[in-house]
Amino acid sequence: MAAVGAQMPDTRAHVEGMCGVGQRPIDAWVHAAAVLDYVVESPPRETGEPARHAHVAVGRSPKHIMELKAACEGTVRIGFKLESGIKQTDLIHRAFAQIQKAGMTAVVANRLEDLGDAEKPAATS
Repeated sequence: MAAVGAQMPDTRAHVEGMCGVGQRPIDAWVHAAAVLDYVVESPPRETGEPARHAHVAVGRSPKHIMELKAACEGTVRIGFKLESGIKQTDLIHRAFAQIQKAGMTAVVANRLEDLGDAEKPAATS
């Protein structure tokens, strides 16, 4: 936990900042980070007038689960995977690949089309 009033790092672009925030060793990581997949390349400039339309350029950011792999060694790591338009068996293979490649302890995987479907007992919204 960061000290009260401490400046939090912008981990969207600089994942190494995640390791420097805590004052104690981190035992477990929950990587709920789809929002980190893309970052704004250059924020739109404010003109003082409300904009009717804003065009924002985004670019891929480094995969933070891979960037943190070495720093997280020996800890519990939980990841998430949300896919769409694939078979459940393919989803399981992709989740297992993430466990192996990124050194995760477990991955919670869902298909977008299954969310909220009462017939899919593992899916929740």
